[in-house]
Amino acid sequence: MDYGPPISYMVLAAGTEVVCSEGNVVGRVNRVLAVAEKDIFDGILIDADGPRFVDAYQVDYIYERAVVLTLPSAEVAQLPRHN
Repeated sequence: MDYGPPISYMVLAAGTEVVCSEGNVVGRVNRVLAVAEKDIFDGILIDADGPRFVDAYQVDYIYERAVVLTLPSAEVAQLPRHN
């Protein structure tokens, strides 16, 4: 699948597909979490059967049209819900 070129978390758009390590779409980006003053990427909130938090270390790649996680789909379903 062509996800487009790699991009920075700073331009990652809400609604971008989130893909598990097996290549299946498991949700969409809801919001990017970062400490802008220190240029630190903290993770993303995704819409995947409700809002879920994905920590930065669980994000493998960020592309123009997809975020690829290090997690298989079964583990995505176990991510903590975010209020």
